[in-house]
Amino acid sequence: MAKDKYDFIQELLENKKLQPAQRERVLMLTKEEIKKEGIASKDLEERVKKLEEMINISSEKILNVWETEGIENAINIYEKIV
Repeated sequence: MAKDKYDFIQELLENKKLQPAQRERVLMLTKEEIKKEGIASKDLEERVKKLEEMINISSEKILNVWETEGIENAINIYEKIV
């Protein structure tokens, strides 16, 4: 349900008819809404960092397998990850 809310906010901000003052107001309200939801930014940052590390490790592994064992094995690893 939160995704719908943020999609709506994004659509509002992309609207060309919005005046600068209206756009600023939407941003202020968005900031307040995020605070209300109590999203722990530290926790969120840590989760993003872990995902970035996982993606980096996976891509390095695929490249190494490609170089040493060939493309077919690299494709097999990619399919397991995805």
